[in-house]
Amino acid sequence: MAAMNRKVGRPQGGPRGSTQQANALAEFLLTLTAGMTVRELAARYHVGKTLWSEYRSGLKIIPLELLTRLVQDHAPDERTRHGHMETATRLYAAALEAAHREPIPVAPPPLPPPTSTPTAAVMAPAESLERLRDAAVHAPCSSSVAAPRSRFSRCSPCCSDGVLQVGTPCSP
Repeated sequence: MAAMNRKVGRPQGGPRGSTQQANALAEFLLTLTAGMTVRELAARYHVGKTLWSEYRSGLKIIPLELLTRLVQDHAPDERTRHGHMETATRLYAAALEAAHREPIPVAPPPLPPPTSTPTAAVMAPAESLERLRDAAVHAPCSSSVAAPRSRFSRCSPCCSDGVLQVGTPCSP
């Protein structure tokens, strides 16, 4: 049987950078590192796998020093290396410039202070909760159907008259 020469790992998705220039740099980086997994890149260049994924997807811009090392390591000859270095430098500069032009997200304005009188929509659920609580306090229980104690319960399931007692401490 012939050995399979298949790389393990997830397939790289498309570029997801915030600018077209970051995506163009990511595409160049993907072409340059084709055939290598992020695990292999992390081991070889001592940069984490998550960062490699972010560089290759355009979410973060790769540092120029690392990009230069990649070009030097992956170009087969001096002529190719020179051409790749020109392309890398141009794409890197364009991605940085575009990132600086991106508007900084502004925080949303603060919410207005609450009104002094609750609205009917707020009062209705509160009244429903009161009715549910009152029903639970006065609900008869049966020892065969009593709810099991949990770490959240702080009351005994029932007292001697068969009525659920809320608020009484549990006995150990």
